[in-house]
Amino acid sequence: MNSYFQPRLSRQHLHLSPVCAMVLSDYAMPAGEFGDGVPLFKLIKRRFPDIQIVVITMLDNPAVLHSLVSSGIRCIVSKSDAVAHLIPAIHAARTGGTYYSPTMDAVVRSIDFDVRSRNAAGVLSQRESEVVRLYASGLTINEIAEQLHRSKKTISTQKTKAMEKLGIERDVDLLRYAMENGLTSTATTAAPQA
Repeated sequence: MNSYFQPRLSRQHLHLSPVCAMVLSDYAMPAGEFGDGVPLFKLIKRRFPDIQIVVITMLDNPAVLHSLVSSGIRCIVSKSDAVAHLIPAIHAARTGGTYYSPTMDAVVRSIDFDVRSRNAAGVLSQRESEVVRLYASGLTINEIAEQLHRSKKTISTQKTKAMEKLGIERDVDLLRYAMENGLTSTATTAAPQA
């Protein structure tokens, strides 16, 4: 079918019967009524289980890709790969197959799904999880240290170790991981400050 969902879905759209067989969506669509990324894709899958989803994204973080694959997204194309990769991804989605563009395939192959299939609480220590949660809620390292009565160096080390365990290198990916894994609410998350 040639119909598709618009990037910003309204509540009215999600209560209608589906008019398409597939959704081609960017991963990040800030300010959407239903959020973006994994929460949006899970909502679409829950309401319309027969719709196939193809995701196109610049993100190549293992934690983010693990969340996508674990939520049933089997066709992912990197924006850094040639746009021609969309065609086989769409064909694979329509036939119930799997397709990762070369950049995504390399990252997905590197993921240890046995370790990452557990939630953050199973991978991170309680203190690391607490630091990630507070950091993702918008507190600075200094504010977290003050709130938890620990040194700034200890908090910084716990944040760094958490990122290493999760395979995350950038703060923005840590924030996204925290939101997608229930460590903080998207409504209360603020940009981190150093």
